[in-house]
Amino acid sequence: MQTQPSGPALVIIPVRSLTIASGATLRLVGNRPVAFAVRGDVSIVGTIQVSANGTTPGAGGNWTCGAAAGGNGTGDSSTGGGGGGGGAFGANGGWGGYGDSSGNEGGRGLARGAATNAPLYGGCNGGRGGGCTGSGGAGGGAVQISATGHIELRGSVLAHGAVGSNGCGSEGGGFGGGSGGAVLLEAARLSVVAGASVLANGGSGGSADAAGGAGGTASSAARDGSDHGTNGGGGGGGSVGRTRLRGTLTCSIAGTYSPAASQSCP
Repeated sequence: MQTQPSGPALVIIPVRSLTIASGATLRLVGNRPVAFAVRGDVSIVGTIQVSANGTTPGAGGNWTCGAAAGGNGTGDSSTGGGGGGGGAFGANGGWGGYGDSSGNEGGRGLARGAATNAPLYGGCNGGRGGGCTGSGGAGGGAVQISATGHIELRGSVLAHGAVGSNGCGSEGGGFGGGSGGAVLLEAARLSVVAGASVLANGGSGGSADAAGGAGGTASSAARDGSDHGTNGGGGGGGSVGRTRLRGTLTCSIAGTYSPAASQSCP
């Protein structure tokens, strides 16, 4: 365990090499971000997964979110609750849609963190729908891989936020989606080949009578939940997370990665 200034405790796993074979998935869970310190090479042909699932964040997600969490919608589940706002990290989340009142939508979460992903932590949760109980979609987790040798990525590293639930009762607001989390890959030599992916997308907001907003993706910002006016509003989409790709000696980056990616290549 390693402390981080202005961040959560970091779980460090030292290894001589790291290989994720084709068809294999390494899933990281828990309330702390995870860093692999590799004294050698890394080959990822399968998947490393730190995505959120429902209201359960990925490893290191939902950490001390404050204003980055989506706001809760208000109102009634039988007369039209507002949608919960989307969680934030690499950008702002989406606003919840309003239900029976133009003031009962949940506010969007506000972006936080730095492009360096230092300190390392994950994304934030969305808000709950008006008139409902429970929690919005959870934030994606955080993973770091630092290698003295070569990182070759042919598979995927994923830190998606969770989708918000649909509204409760007949007219409860939809729940906000969680934001994407954090991925940091750094090595002396970094290769991300065509077909590989490094993604930390936000989860879509849940629907009520109105559709929920889409989460932030590799090509768009988080969308607001739809307003309904007399019935339940949709939940706001969660924002995209933060990914950083860094090669200190050589680097070749293809594939697909989130728009909040920071690339540092010689």
